Amino acid sequence: MAKVTNPLFSIEASGKFADTVVYQKWKGIDFARKFVKPTNANTSGQLQIRGYFKTAIAAWQAEQSAAKLAWNTYAKTNNLAMTGMNVYVGAYCKFLLLHSGTAPTVTNTPPNMS
Repeated sequence: MAKVTNPLFSIEASGKFADTVVYQKWKGIDFARKFVKPTNANTSGQLQIRGYFKTAIAAWQAEQSAAKLAWNTYAKTNNLAMTGMNVYVGAYCKFLLLHSGTAPTVTNTPPNMS
């Protein structure tokens, strides 16, 4: 990944350019990367993981604000480059993967679920 300043002779750029390079911004940093044509893998494993993500996001949206605050505080106090939702969804998906899709019963104690 290359950091860029004044990409394409402008202040900033985003999107792909001629199917060769993609300009993006991540956490305030402009960068460029090689364009890679995305594939849509519909293997059973990929579909299972997509389902886990869907379940985890729905669980986050259903959480009480106290639990969301705990996860956001955990992410911030540990200087993680992500939000509490990102940490929560990652932990939730990992739990589902390790427990054959069975949802955790306790989710408001970052970084662990049980």
